[in-house]
Amino acid sequence: MTPLLILSDAPCLPTGLGRIARDLTYLLWSWRDELQIEVAQLGLWHDGSEWPWPVWKIENESEWGYTDLATAIQTHFLGRAGVIFTIWDPARCMYAPYWARKFSRADAPVKTWGYFAVDAEGRRGGFGGPAADTVRQYDRVLAYGPYGARVLKQVLQGEGGERPCQWLPHGLDLDFWSPVKQATRKLIGALAANQIRKDFGILFEAWSILKDKHPGKYAFWLHTDIEVRSWSVPELAAEFGFGDDLLVTRSGEKGVGDEDLRALYSQCIATVAPGLGEGFGYPIIESLACGAPVVHVDYAGGAELVPRPWRVTPERFRLESTYVLKRPVLDAGRVAEVLEEAVTWAEREPAVVQAYCQGAVAHLGWSQINRRWKAWTKEGLRAVVGT
Repeated sequence: MTPLLILSDAPCLPTGLGRIARDLTYLLWSWRDELQIEVAQLGLWHDGSEWPWPVWKIENESEWGYTDLATAIQTHFLGRAGVIFTIWDPARCMYAPYWARKFSRADAPVKTWGYFAVDAEGRRGGFGGPAADTVRQYDRVLAYGPYGARVLKQVLQGEGGERPCQWLPHGLDLDFWSPVKQATRKLIGALAANQIRKDFGILFEAWSILKDKHPGKYAFWLHTDIEVRSWSVPELAAEFGFGDDLLVTRSGEKGVGDEDLRALYSQCIATVAPGLGEGFGYPIIESLACGAPVVHVDYAGGAELVPRPWRVTPERFRLESTYVLKRPVLDAGRVAEVLEEAVTWAEREPAVVQAYCQGAVAHLGWSQINRRWKAWTKEGLRAVVGT
């Protein structure tokens, strides 16, 4: 049996990375006998809940599990050849290649596989710094989609020569994420974590343009993790004149689970994905799977999931962060125009638009992509066990 250790957000978390890691770990665990692998997970912010596979909590949070990873490798690998599979953004993963080298032996190599979240690029199409150095040390580099693969390939070229960079999407349970029958579509929604990368300012301004243009016609729904952090939702609501026409729900609260979210998506005539760059974007595909159009910026990985009529062209780009990454600057009036176009079409031809939305994500059902994941895993294991 080959030990395979997943380093990621804990499977109990509602974060996008937590969900991705949970789904992929479950797939790998379900193939454990066929692939002869022993699956375990080292998770950030694990709450102690039990899973079918072993899960250890990252205690050394400030250094992204530096000491925890060494302990987990010793515990799980027991001197055997194996794989550290990280499902994080590159900046968090610098210790995986380090410990892989430390614990590798000629007769028992420890390989690193990285499924890297990439939601932006620099002026030259890649990114630099410690994140780039980390990616270049990995044995296998995998992207979420074509955008991420292009950016990561640019990073890999920085070490000289050519290295392959494949991509595989992660999926959704389309048997669950589908329209609730007889739901009345009256909401305009948005689902996003309260962080600076999610442009709540443009979101509320665009919403207010529709609200003021069509008084009383639409209600608005925001689902987020916390109301006051990078943005103050109450302050934005007051600034743009929202009152009883705004419903705010929060993740993690009792009663706001996937069943409720599916019902609310099904009441949406359209949604807005306010991220200024996404690696993937669960709210995008959930909304489309439930039959609601999604308006999103035409940039990064999220744009690959959104039908072209509902993508908003950036006015320009600005640079941000220590990695000097490009972020789009949007015009709220243009976002409102595209949103109104989507809403108008959905009101005029609801059945056509629902089918169009569902068709846009039909290829992302797990039943469509799990065989590709199995083939990718088998290919990587051959380099570990030598068969």
